[in-house]
Amino acid sequence: MTHLEYFYEISKIPRPSGEEEKIADYLCEFAEKHGLQYYRDEGRNVLINKPASKGYENAPCFCLQGHTDMVCEKELSSDHDFTKDPIDIYVEDGKLKAHGTTLGGDDGAAISIMLALLSGDYKTPRLQCLFTAEEETGLFGAGSFDYSLIDAEYMINIDGEEEDEILASCAGGLRAKLVKSYPTSDTNECFKITISGLAGGHSGADIHKNRANASLLMFRLISKLSCSNIRLAFFEGGSKENAITPYATAVVECDKDVLKKAASEFKAEISKTLTEEDKNFDVTVEEAKSAAALSADATRELASLAQNLKSGVIRMSEDVQGLVSTSSNLGVVKVENGTAKLYYSVRSEDDDEKQAVWAEYEEIANESGYTAERGQEYPGWKFRRESHLRTLYADAYKTVVGRDIKVNAIHAGLECGIISGALPDLDIIAIGPNMEYVHTTAEAMDIDSFTRVFETIKLCLERAKDI
Repeated sequence: MTHLEYFYEISKIPRPSGEEEKIADYLCEFAEKHGLQYYRDEGRNVLINKPASKGYENAPCFCLQGHTDMVCEKELSSDHDFTKDPIDIYVEDGKLKAHGTTLGGDDGAAISIMLALLSGDYKTPRLQCLFTAEEETGLFGAGSFDYSLIDAEYMINIDGEEEDEILASCAGGLRAKLVKSYPTSDTNECFKITISGLAGGHSGADIHKNRANASLLMFRLISKLSCSNIRLAFFEGGSKENAITPYATAVVECDKDVLKKAASEFKAEISKTLTEEDKNFDVTVEEAKSAAALSADATRELASLAQNLKSGVIRMSEDVQGLVSTSSNLGVVKVENGTAKLYYSVRSEDDDEKQAVWAEYEEIANESGYTAERGQEYPGWKFRRESHLRTLYADAYKTVVGRDIKVNAIHAGLECGIISGALPDLDIIAIGPNMEYVHTTAEAMDIDSFTRVFETIKLCLERAKDI
């Protein structure tokens, strides 16, 4: 099977973060079918080893790595169940897309390429293919793996999103959760506000593109209505800390006419400030069932807190032009039965600055009576001045594609940070095919680029004897 055929094959297998059992089962069955030695741990990570081809016995061992989980976002109208339904793939303008959901190119591309190389009759050195779980929710799989099983000298991570770049370093990050329980009381007439039509995106790779965050816009609208003593009963925005929130809903008690007028004015006002990618922005108001709600003062406090905490780009890098140094993303908001929960993803190339953002969050949260909980934290991946693997891949890319490749850094977190910390002598690069709108329902992967990346990796492995 080709890498593209494998992509269609694995897209039939549900693989939400934390529920990678089925894809892990598939990988183990694949290894047994092809007579390959494999290892599976309790964290649903799978390592498959392939012996060197004839004539490559003395070539250095290569590790290929990618994650098995995917971000599971769907359109509001979709009834897709990510725990059992296959991804409904279609092709448009030479790109793979999915009907109503995320595609899973991140990181199905890696799984597919590794399976094709493991099963194909190609000239390769000894291969170690590492499939890690729960990358999207905090790099948990990579953080729990036993790296004494890896003895490769070089590693290609296949989790990039731009074909014409080699990633050579990444930001570290941490997750933060703010929680507070408020008293509630019954309401009279309630209305549901929905903010939709935003592009969303990856909170690392896309944070500098000024895409709007639906939860923050909702809080702005609520603040705009604070003089009318609006009361919040329910709020749901986003599903992942590492995704820019594309839609949010809130149930509020408010005068109907005042609310509809404010929503209409807010839509007109905000639409003028949005990027072209957010052009489908919309605000709707409809009747809702009455529910117990926070007081007007508590509603104001929550809306104010969310807007006062830093979100978006905090600082740009002084060393790499165009690279975000530090950012934060309000990825998930949940308010229900009086309990408010806000989930943030903080990223930085500077660990001290990352800690400073956390300290500021903790201080502001405590002043408002919120509990600030520190979640998963992961290290950055430092730039390596000399890399034989970077040179090898750059030369192979020029042979396959016909142009030079650039070396870059990324603000998003990569498993390379954890792996390089465990195996400091491992020469690592991160690459991948061209993808758009990752972590959103508009996600797309260029088919020709997918093939060129496969061919470039294959050529690297063919040339491994010369490294």
